[in-house]
Amino acid sequence: MKEQSDQSGGEDEREDIGVEPLEVGPLLDEDDGSSYLLPKHHRCACHLMNLVATVDLKSANDNPGYKKLSCSSFAKCQSLWNKSSRSPAVSEIIEEHCKLQLLRPCETRFTPVEIEFLCEYVKTMSPVAKAVDVLQGESKVQMGWLVPTITLLKSKLKSLHATSKHCGPLVVALQAALERRFREMLVDPELIAAAILVPKFRTHWTTDESILKRSLDYIKTHLEEQTGATQSDGHVSSEEEGDFFSSIKRNDQRDSNTKQLESYLLSQTDTMDILKTVPSVCRLSVKLNTPLPASAACERLFSTAGNIFTPRRARLGSKLFENLILMRLNRKFC
Repeated sequence: MKEQSDQSGGEDEREDIGVEPLEVGPLLDEDDGSSYLLPKHHRCACHLMNLVATVDLKSANDNPGYKKLSCSSFAKCQSLWNKSSRSPAVSEIIEEHCKLQLLRPCETRFTPVEIEFLCEYVKTMSPVAKAVDVLQGESKVQMGWLVPTITLLKSKLKSLHATSKHCGPLVVALQAALERRFREMLVDPELIAAAILVPKFRTHWTTDESILKRSLDYIKTHLEEQTGATQSDGHVSSEEEGDFFSSIKRNDQRDSNTKQLESYLLSQTDTMDILKTVPSVCRLSVKLNTPLPASAACERLFSTAGNIFTPRRARLGSKLFENLILMRLNRKFC
């Protein structure tokens, strides 16, 4: 009887709430897409670079000479690494004789040409590794670093190809992979404009006048859009609305934006402080450079959150959870 009364009580409570089921389909069909506008999606640059340095390099093995030398060299390296990791005694012997743990292979187990190949391989892959380190930064890297970094990497690989003796196929594979995976990004006016609006780079990172012109036109257009948006937000007084010559003031504002852009481009200061002297350019720079070129920072955030939100702390409130993450990520300032 008690269970029946509880069940009837629950049904009465549900009837009092007055919840009516609704079909979700018609509600979604009514949405014209203007309610929720997500920013443009950018692929993680570090993930693309990792694909370039791992998957795409397999095409270099199409060259028989490179494949033979590469396989023999890395097979011996793998044997040394396996032996060192499996035997503490071997690891101690290596450290005793080499004063390090296999930063370089032992010369007695490699032929001279293999040593030469490995040194050249390290020299070739070093710019790629440095580019990944740059792009996965968080505090001093913005979206505007992406295009200059890839452009400079391509330039370094081009110079290496001219002097490469054994790793020519490797350089060719890297160049082809960068072109295939970053082709659209390297000509995207928004990403190039973001690079130009970083004082460290401006227009000094490329000599392609067509790309620079298209991106500067993009910047000028969006500076004008900022002016129009400011006026449409209600910042125009009633006197200005009734002023027949108010368009002259808007033209003056456009001229001011153009002068700010020219002043910014001609400045010799490469610090972010220069943006404080050009407010219109600064606002557009903040808009374009707020995103990061890679998702490494987000992954670090998720990793920190996972360490906090453990099974024994699964009942944390959202506000406390957010504060704990904030304190953990900023503990160096405490």
